[in-house]
Amino acid sequence: MDSYQGLVGRPGIDFPVLTHIPNTVFDCKNHGNGYFADLETRCQVFHICDDGKKISFLCPNGTIFRQLDLICDWWFKVDCASTPNHFAESTEMLTQAKRAQLLDDDEQLQRAQSEFILANQNNGPIYERNKYSVISLHNLKENSVSVETFNASNKTSNKTNITDQHNVSQQQTQ
Repeated sequence: MDSYQGLVGRPGIDFPVLTHIPNTVFDCKNHGNGYFADLETRCQVFHICDDGKKISFLCPNGTIFRQLDLICDWWFKVDCASTPNHFAESTEMLTQAKRAQLLDDDEQLQRAQSEFILANQNNGPIYERNKYSVISLHNLKENSVSVETFNASNKTSNKTNITDQHNVSQQQTQ
């Protein structure tokens, strides 16, 4: 058997050897959200579809996208022709992941709202009752909360926008 760069097989015959992502007829409108191998590239290219948007990726030469596990794997370990049989599973996995993220975001928002209510009942946040008062708590958009506080000792207000658990922006005014 022939080899290509240490890989058993004949490039272009046994496995594709693309150097870039080609234009294909793959369209996310024909699929739900998920990860999908592109059969037109013999599964060397895969696409992530999210709300109709497509992001495409190229597996390294000698590997193709294994739909069942959503990874690039050696060409001889993947049956590209059976890939469409696993499209629905990919959609379901992504749907479950999104559902879990939304539940986590909702839980964080509920916790922030509970703290806001408790802070107002105690005339200020429980962590520093005498210094700060929460003025407002807003759900700006999905996955985003705005909290405005007022520091009575130096008469400044502070607005904090929390867009996710890793992105917090603050704006201080006097």
